[in-house]
Amino acid sequence: YLYSLLVSSEIRRNQSYLKSVAFQYFHSFKLLHILNLEGIYLDLSFPEVIISMVHLRYLAIQGSFTAIPLSIANLWNLRSIAVKGLQPLICLPETIWTMRNLKHVHASENAVISLDDLELEYSSMLVSNMKTFSTLALHHVADPEKVLRRLSGLQKLKCIVSLSQLCCDNENQFPALAYLENLQALTLYTLGYEGLASCSWIHNQFHTFAFPSTLKKLTVYKLGLPWRAMSIIRQLPKLEVLKLREEAFRGKRW
Repeated sequence: YLYSLLVSSEIRRNQSYLKSVAFQYFHSFKLLHILNLEGIYLDLSFPEVIISMVHLRYLAIQGSFTAIPLSIANLWNLRSIAVKGLQPLICLPETIWTMRNLKHVHASENAVISLDDLELEYSSMLVSNMKTFSTLALHHVADPEKVLRRLSGLQKLKCIVSLSQLCCDNENQFPALAYLENLQALTLYTLGYEGLASCSWIHNQFHTFAFPSTLKKLTVYKLGLPWRAMSIIRQLPKLEVLKLREEAFRGKRW
């Protein structure tokens, strides 16, 4: 029996061959545990034949699709999923909350992951067992606080927040990261920092930032924080690594 399969190709993604990759043969691989398709670009929707591989533990895939189907929850053994694509947004279905064995979700820099707003009603009592998640697009979620509450077991997180999320005067301000009581590594950035220096909320209300006290590694970029915000970061008792990149802070004095 075949338990691990790595597929690759040197053919350019715009050639028709990649549209007709022989998924019909995949029905013979029912016992696969590891399927890595990152070596080919799939210019088609998410292959439904993969959903029948219920023994999969690891799945890596890249392509032009913008959403993972609801039926991904049929892969009840899945521990890790990695998605790459050229589209700016990959949407995970609300059924992901039912995948109790899923521990690791990863997306490339060009495939921001967003959780559908519908999942907030679909499984409001479920708490995910995920340990790592990247990249979570909090600005595409109706209620980021509820999502973070359900991801309370995360140990590593990379997430995006929008300028409007940080600068507005309503409840959608800095994400409630303090709910992540087990978080050890955090990467936090915005989609852009143009004009961020004039954002009054960022400069005057940065004391409302709430980082988990369990953090050991913190990476920040494009937030344009005032250097006074370092007074918040230095209070993290377990912090070992601090990376400041690309306009993480603004100002002439440390």
